[in-house]
Amino acid sequence: MTDKSGVSEKAGRTKLYIDNFRKAVRSPLARKQLLAILAFSSVITLFDTWIQLTVEFRQDRAFVEYQLDQIGKSHLFNLTDSLWELNEEQIRIQLNNALGLKDIICIEIRESGQAMYRAGKRSASRLIETRSYPMIYSKGEGKQTLGTLYVEADLKGVYNRMYKRAVLILTTQGIRMLVVSLFILFIIHHLVTRHLIDLAGYMRSVNVETFDKPLRLMRKSLPRSRRDELDEVVATIDNLRQAVNYYTDEQDRVEGELRKSERKFRTFAEQAIIGISIVREGRMIFANEGLSKILGYSIEELLGLEKERILDLFHPDDNPIAMSLYRSNMKGMGETVELRAVTKAGEEKWLQLFSKPFHGEEGLTISCIIVDTTERRRVENEMTKFKTITDKANYGASIYDPKGYLIYTNECFASMHGYDPEEIIGRHVTSFHHEDQIERLKDLDRMLREHGKYSAELVEHVKKDGTMFPALMNSNLISDKNDTPLYYSSTTIDITELKRLEEQLKHSHKMEAIGTLAGGIAHDFNNILGIILGNAELAVQWIPDASPAFDNLHEIMTASNRAKDVVKQLLNFSRKSDDIKEPNQITFVVKETVNLLRASIPRTIEIRYREDEDLPMVMANPTQIHQIVINLCTNAAHAMESRGGVLDIRVSRFMKNGNPHDGSQDLEQGHYVCISIKDTGDGISPELLDKIFVPYFTTKQTGKGTGMGLAVVHGLVKNHGGEIVVESEIGKGTRFVVYFPALDACPRKEDGKRPDLPMGSERILFVDDEKALVDVVREILEKFGYAVDAHVSPLTALEQFNASPHLYDMVITDMSMPHMSGDQLVRKILDVRPDIPVMLCTGYNDDLTEEKAHHMGLKSVLNKPVNLRELVTGVRAVLDAG
Repeated sequence: MTDKSGVSEKAGRTKLYIDNFRKAVRSPLARKQLLAILAFSSVITLFDTWIQLTVEFRQDRAFVEYQLDQIGKSHLFNLTDSLWELNEEQIRIQLNNALGLKDIICIEIRESGQAMYRAGKRSASRLIETRSYPMIYSKGEGKQTLGTLYVEADLKGVYNRMYKRAVLILTTQGIRMLVVSLFILFIIHHLVTRHLIDLAGYMRSVNVETFDKPLRLMRKSLPRSRRDELDEVVATIDNLRQAVNYYTDEQDRVEGELRKSERKFRTFAEQAIIGISIVREGRMIFANEGLSKILGYSIEELLGLEKERILDLFHPDDNPIAMSLYRSNMKGMGETVELRAVTKAGEEKWLQLFSKPFHGEEGLTISCIIVDTTERRRVENEMTKFKTITDKANYGASIYDPKGYLIYTNECFASMHGYDPEEIIGRHVTSFHHEDQIERLKDLDRMLREHGKYSAELVEHVKKDGTMFPALMNSNLISDKNDTPLYYSSTTIDITELKRLEEQLKHSHKMEAIGTLAGGIAHDFNNILGIILGNAELAVQWIPDASPAFDNLHEIMTASNRAKDVVKQLLNFSRKSDDIKEPNQITFVVKETVNLLRASIPRTIEIRYREDEDLPMVMANPTQIHQIVINLCTNAAHAMESRGGVLDIRVSRFMKNGNPHDGSQDLEQGHYVCISIKDTGDGISPELLDKIFVPYFTTKQTGKGTGMGLAVVHGLVKNHGGEIVVESEIGKGTRFVVYFPALDACPRKEDGKRPDLPMGSERILFVDDEKALVDVVREILEKFGYAVDAHVSPLTALEQFNASPHLYDMVITDMSMPHMSGDQLVRKILDVRPDIPVMLCTGYNDDLTEEKAHHMGLKSVLNKPVNLRELVTGVRAVLDAG
């Protein structure tokens, strides 16, 4: 029983193997494997057979050649002897013996190309191998050629043997190759193919919905360390099955969530204030309420619109933009464009349209989001206009957020503070003010929050480099409808120049006040000087030149004339005198100025004065020369006031030639008188030298100077046609050199003799409110032959003139008098007698110009104090002029 079951089991197993083998043979993969194995084996077999046959052919061929060579070696000698002896029997025996060798078919003895003896038959085939050996008989020292031994071997036997061998080898190799291939096929099928067949059948039987049955192959389970590739494939497929099942479940979950999200999106889209639409295959399939409100069409009117009708919703001028957008979406590229649409009511609206295309099973679908930008563009246009206006404005415009950070500014505000427009945005308002202005800013902020604005508030600002400047600020608070601050707008006006003008105006007013005061003082002082000068000149007329009092009186006259010049300088300083230039010896002015300075300069500063002899004269205004020297010397003294030093002043001549290093480069060639003022102070740094003549530039502390001194000096020097040069070295001092063009005329020297003056006999009416001066002038004029009626009251003088107008040849009157001014008196006199010459003597009158004097009818104007020469020559000139 057991033997039968064992036999039955073996038979069943054998049958199973046979079935599997049949399946393997029928399998396309198996056939491909078999063909591949057979092809590969055939190539190998053919290559191996070719090698074997080649080797054997070469061996057989070599054997044939060997036999041919052996005939030449073993039979040639005997055949030569037999031929020499003409032993034909022996020759035939030997030839037949050689013919008996393998593959030798013919052997001949030839003489002169003719066969004498032959064994065998020559072949007409080309598959032969031949040898020819010369038959030489040697006897003693002599040799004799008897003929040629010709041997012929047939190679057909070699090729026949090779053919038979090839057939045998190929047959045996083919049978062996077939058996081996079938065995390999069986092994591969058993190990691989059958499992692949099961794998393919498994994969065909499953689908995504029922992918839950695991794959099992007909093979033993092995430990993980001994698994092969099939085990890995099975494990991978099982993992894939689990992953597919997981992702299938996940897809179901996602699809559920997607359906929920779609419902939410639809709810959002329908209620969104922006426009949302979906166009599928050129037809609108969705539109929300937001789009309906933007375009004015109902949702029902929008749904179902075809492409052409959709394009008609846009402005005709923007239709090309819409077409370009549609073509881009057709190519799968979404775009964002801004274009105009026309509502149902015919209103134009600007829309920003965002599109996103995607291709699905139902064709091309384009989703669009539409935003109404009409109001935004209007605001942007307004902002553009605002920015255009503010960028061109000459005041700073700025906008801050509620926390005080700058969010907008124009170029003027940025440059005003020394910043580039790009780097100033985002800075806090406090960065534009000094720290001592913080409390001031807090007060302004409270004012702004309480009242919503403030105007024309003066606030100190600070530049990027730390420079301070004053500015007027106007600010407004912008809030929303709930009074929540949105931002602050401010305008800033730099009033630095206004402040300078204000200081200049104050200075002008101060000078005007000083001038008014100086005018009053000058009037009285000139009267006093006139009395002193007149009496001194009268006294000189009465005493001899040798009198000891003559020199004293001459000194009095000199001092009076200097005092007269001082009054003139005072009036010029207060801008109350004319800019009159006359030939002058400026050494007198410089020397006099130096004497005045000695009292005001500290004793720690030594003053050294030098002048060249016989200096040429200069066309100059002595008062302005005085002002130049005063300013330069004062600056030099300030540079040495802390530690003292030497103030060196020199007046010298200078000739400019072609050398560019002599004097100023701007000087023309010629003769000059130069004033050099040098100090031993700290010097001026090179970077400040170019700024010292700029108005209001000063390095002095506040209250120590206005920065106008050197600017005024520069202007006065240029007014004289001169040049000013400055040289300075840190730690050694500064030197100013002023060049004035010299006149060709030599200086006029006083000879100290009494003047030879013209006499007269006419009657003169003289009026002045200063009695002492009236007495002096009357005495002078009478001394020179004139009859004088003098009065201290203009009313009395007018009354006497009206009584006898033709009695007088000339009238001389003061300007400033009580009860009636000089110009009023002149008008009344000329009303009575228009032809009478009138001379005006005035100590101060800023309004009296030459044109005005002529208009008043005046023939001459003399400025007090008038010396004897000026008075007598002036009177004579007026009378002679008629």
